Amino acid sequence: MVTKKLTAEEIEKLKTDKKELQKQIKARSKSYVHEFRKAVGAAIISAFAFLIALAWRDVIIEFAESMTSLSNVQSNLITAFFVTIVSVVGIMFITKYVAVKAE
Repeated sequence: MVTKKLTAEEIEKLKTDKKELQKQIKARSKSYVHEFRKAVGAAIISAFAFLIALAWRDVIIEFAESMTSLSNVQSNLITAFFVTIVSVVGIMFITKYVAVKAE
């Protein structure tokens, strides 16, 4: 096997290429983290929205079935409002956490 001694210019070019490669890797890893946060945020927001929908579904069904029984409907309305408020606060928190800062 023949080995060739590298010139100073070739060594410098390799060092420059290595630094450029490291910069590209860092940029791509930041992009990956950004996309991961967006995906997780979207999943959590979807879960909160689904929770709101389930709470309201029960309220609407019971309200339609029993117009005379106000105590059950009122308790379900209170539960639905509470779940909605908690979910909206959770959505706002997650949205703020996931928000991309201008670079």
